Amino acid sequence: VMTALASHLQSVEAEKQKLRTQVRRLCQENAWLRDELAAAQQRLQASEQRVSQLEEENKHLDFMASIRKYDSDITEESETSRSGQADSKRDDPMVDLFPDDDHEDNRNNKSMSPTPPSQFAQQVNAGYEIPARLRTLHNLVIQYASQGRYEVAVPLCKQALEDLEKTSGHDHPDVATMLNILALVYRDQNKYKEAANLLNDALSIREKTLGENHPAVAATLNNLAVLYGKR
Repeated sequence: VMTALASHLQSVEAEKQKLRTQVRRLCQENAWLRDELAAAQQRLQASEQRVSQLEEENKHLDFMASIRKYDSDITEESETSRSGQADSKRDDPMVDLFPDDDHEDNRNNKSMSPTPPSQFAQQVNAGYEIPARLRTLHNLVIQYASQGRYEVAVPLCKQALEDLEKTSGHDHPDVATMLNILALVYRDQNKYKEAANLLNDALSIREKTLGENHPAVAATLNNLAVLYGKR
């Protein structure tokens, strides 16, 4: 009986050792699976971020493509209009007898002409360097505004401002720069009230983020002074 009992105890102990080994192996497999799951979740998160970034880039490219198409359409219409006017003047015998007063009108309206590109850029860039990611858009807006093509410059500014506020928040120096650009575009359109509101907003942001003694704050105050002088 003792021999049988001892043999039984040995078999039970062997079974326990076998079960312990299986438990250790299962714990190791469980830890490995947890590590694999964590790595897969990280890869999924990175992929989702990349997809979101690509979607934003695609939206921006679509917007820029629509602007270029709109730009080319306006250019073609302008060229067609100028060509038609030139043809009508050549065909009209009264033109030789009574020439138009375009040169005189241009002189009278000179004060209402858009801000030149160099002056526009100087007013925007004063005291704050335009980031590389905004430089292309900034140059496009200046080009359109200096040509008096506000119907293109204003939507471009507003779209860029909306994108910046989504990515960087409202209180960011880049947002203040875009507000400053849009304010100068409005100023050229004689929309002084809207321009003043935008410049005051830009001034508040720059004072918060850059400090009251920063050159960009002084430049914004200068733009406000010029604006109130025009009003």
